[in-house]
Amino acid sequence: MPPVNFRWVFYNDSLQFMSNILTLLKETFYSTKNHTLKVPKSFYRPQHFNFIYTNQLSYLDGLRTMSLLCKSFLTRPFSLMLILSFQISVQGLQPSMFRVNYTKVVDQMFSLFPDEDHYSDAGPDRCRTCAVVGNSANLLGSHYGSLIDFHDVVIRINKGPTKGYERDVGSKTTHRILYPESAMDLDNSTHLVLFPFKIRDMQWLISTFTTRHITRTYTRVKPSIKADENKVMVLHPAFIKYVYEKWLLKHGRYPSTGFITIIFALHICDQVNVFGFGASSTGTWHHYFDKTRTHFKGGPHGGDFENKTMHQLQQRNKISVYKGYR
Repeated sequence: MPPVNFRWVFYNDSLQFMSNILTLLKETFYSTKNHTLKVPKSFYRPQHFNFIYTNQLSYLDGLRTMSLLCKSFLTRPFSLMLILSFQISVQGLQPSMFRVNYTKVVDQMFSLFPDEDHYSDAGPDRCRTCAVVGNSANLLGSHYGSLIDFHDVVIRINKGPTKGYERDVGSKTTHRILYPESAMDLDNSTHLVLFPFKIRDMQWLISTFTTRHITRTYTRVKPSIKADENKVMVLHPAFIKYVYEKWLLKHGRYPSTGFITIIFALHICDQVNVFGFGASSTGTWHHYFDKTRTHFKGGPHGGDFENKTMHQLQQRNKISVYKGYR
């Protein structure tokens, strides 16, 4: 193989460099005609160059390959690492009794839903604005509704409603992040974005549009939901693994849905504004749509580490965080 001209910065740690180059080679196409590596456009995210994450993640400073090496959405060509991707300390969520043929599940899934490479249009002329809307009660009284709806993409997480809260949270939803345990009905204008923390989640997604036989994962779940099957997207499990290992350095058992969503937005958007995240000054945290107040704890997530990382991203103008009314 002739020499390849890699245009990205080199790592000080040669072992880390070789590991990432090998990963890159698995997901690129080598051109024998031009002796060059053809990197899929969806890997290219110019705004993420020279990211500085946190002090703990400072070894990633200046690396231009992180977004190149990580695929956001699951498609058939990029499902080979599926099994390894699920090995991120979430085994307790899926009993061993669920023995699965992973390839069969992926084939079933993409016989029902679009097998497309989403958001591969990155480039200097694009300016996609995205609002990531969490469910914190600090949204109440914020009057952020119009500002949120002004974004090109509005990503909402789990069951956060809009009806009755439009003044503070807006009415527009282009993407709804969910998994079986947080499922809800969607209108035909909203993309369903599944975050598959376990293979059972993919089986459930198939079941909701076909047999509707799955009613339990580790708890009871909705056997079916209303959604446009042509707007179904599945986050690549390797992306969750990437967030857990590279952004959180394996703090907690697995990353929170909210934190994954922010990193996901950074990969598909050019401007990311975050709403409805964070606890009150007294350490209590509850949803804007209920009255249950819970003292903030990390639980299975690396809560404190996630907050510090978000703060670092905000300090470096990679995201803007709207803290609302407290």
